[in-house]
Amino acid sequence: MHIDKNFIGKKIKQARKKIKLSQAELAEKVDLSDKHIGRIEAGKYLPNFLNFVKIMEVLNIDFSDFGLNIHKVNDESRKELLELIYSANDKEINLYLKLIKTLKENI
Repeated sequence: MHIDKNFIGKKIKQARKKIKLSQAELAEKVDLSDKHIGRIEAGKYLPNFLNFVKIMEVLNIDFSDFGLNIHKVNDESRKELLELIYSANDKEINLYLKLIKTLKENI
């Protein structure tokens, strides 16, 4: 799957400007440096998933703004689950996956 860093950067920049935030203000709200935000907006870097979700929350946008048909992470349980997954190491990911598959099979 090809990810267009320029497209993502442009969308983030447009949304940031729409709510009149500077790069520094956005960076502070999502705990990144303003240089990193600038590089994301310039299409040089992609944020990791957790930072991408944080940026979307601050800018009040969701995956559909990027042309993706994914449910917005809007409740605390989903957000907490995503944070656990994206901060997990490989061993934990494998364990989570096995547990979820087992739970789904038995529901």
